[in-house]
Amino acid sequence: MKAAVLHGAADLRYETVADPAPAANEVIVEVHACSICGSDLHGFYGKHPWLVFPRILGHEFAGEVVALGSGVEGVPIGQRVCCDIDINFSRGNFQAFAPCLDLVAKRAVDPDLYISHRLPLAHAADALHLLEARSVEAHKIALHPQEAA
Repeated sequence: MKAAVLHGAADLRYETVADPAPAANEVIVEVHACSICGSDLHGFYGKHPWLVFPRILGHEFAGEVVALGSGVEGVPIGQRVCCDIDINFSRGNFQAFAPCLDLVAKRAVDPDLYISHRLPLAHAADALHLLEARSVEAHKIALHPQEAA
């Protein structure tokens, strides 16, 4: 598959990378759209403390499940999904946060940990990656209204 690979600060190259295969309890998601967030920008500028290079940025995305690993139940091929690593981070699994900042690159995700929304087919996939950003802002306003104003 083709991907924009970050090799270092501001060193972004469009190149061919290996297609992923699902391990046990993982699904492969064909990415339809991906957001760029603050951690991606910090990585691009070489200021993210957890990133190692080379790296394909992106961890907030929407797409469609195209392959299942053994043991996956309840997520059929063709299911549209919105994925975000922060759902795992918010459950206290901090060790899982850093290695999964490149979920778009892997396209292989554990659906119980990283699929934040299973979506009806009627939704257009090109804007679904923004669900995470919308939910973050809602929580920010509720928890820190003075900073969000």
